[in-house]
Amino acid sequence: MDVEAYAVGPRELDFVGLEYVLDERAAIPFLEGYATVLAPPDLTDYRTVYRYFYRLLGVQGSVDLDLWLAQRALFL
Repeated sequence: MDVEAYAVGPRELDFVGLEYVLDERAAIPFLEGYATVLAPPDLTDYRTVYRYFYRLLGVQGSVDLDLWLAQRALFL
């Protein structure tokens, strides 16, 4: 993992990445806790581009592109 990319990257990038590691059950308390500090970002304009970017980086290994892009959107 490249820690520097996460330290200087936009929070939208982190949230798109979290959609791959959290399920619906885990996403709810995460959002509730996050919202006590800061409103979650709107991913509408970023999700597709950042999903392609994560796929190019091979973040989750070798995953079929259609399956990768069809991942359920947990955050609005």
